[in-house]
Amino acid sequence: MYEPFNLLDLYKKSNSSIYNTNKGYINLINISKIKLINKAINLTEKFESFIDIGASNHEFSELLINKGFSKGHAVEIIPTSSLKNFSIETSNFFLFEGLIQDFDENYLFDFVLMSEVFEHIPFDDIDLVIKKLESITKKNSIVFISTPDPIFCGPATRSDIYFEKSQYGHYKHYLKDEIVKYFKNFDLVIYEKIEGKLEVKFNDKLISFRRRTKNLPFFLKIILNKILFSIQLILLKKSKNKNNNRTQVLVFKRK
Repeated sequence: MYEPFNLLDLYKKSNSSIYNTNKGYINLINISKIKLINKAINLTEKFESFIDIGASNHEFSELLINKGFSKGHAVEIIPTSSLKNFSIETSNFFLFEGLIQDFDENYLFDFVLMSEVFEHIPFDDIDLVIKKLESITKKNSIVFISTPDPIFCGPATRSDIYFEKSQYGHYKHYLKDEIVKYFKNFDLVIYEKIEGKLEVKFNDKLISFRRRTKNLPFFLKIILNKILFSIQLILLKKSKNKNNNRTQVLVFKRK
């Protein structure tokens, strides 16, 4: 098994960090998430294969491949150029372009990563997605899910406050117990809850305020964001990069 938190050293050296537009802030947030992912990895029995569902710019896939998984897959509806290039350049990493429920490769995975994906799944597709997770995992495989906390973030119907809505945007911010209930008819059982803590309340208000500036005049938005961004960095560093409850995490184990 991996040493606790040793994915952090790889992340700091990782080329994937160059794809973050707000490097300092985004990196600090990812460090919190990497600690949680590493805890989940420590629950797996083998490190042969993983699948990263919603792989984005492959930050986490790159870490897992470099850490020693024999092979990895990524699933992404609209892959970025960096993800495509990484799959071309990495012989043991494969990209599937589409929805996870349409993934038809004959593979079983030891570790499944779904970071900020569940909130994009419509009600009618949840059983299809979980059934697919069940079919691509083997006994004792681990499934890691992180998703926005609706109590803090509010409903997905108001997510346009934070982001421009897209075709595959946030459908619903599900409660943790609600997600567990969806899994109850499948052979994936809740194994361990890795809880986060709300450490810097004022910082969270800054995040919300920054995301509400999108309709301001361009130059005013740039100046205001630079000021707020600097304050956020200071607060995050003072909190020692601890995770907060903007994100809720669940870990499931295959029976």
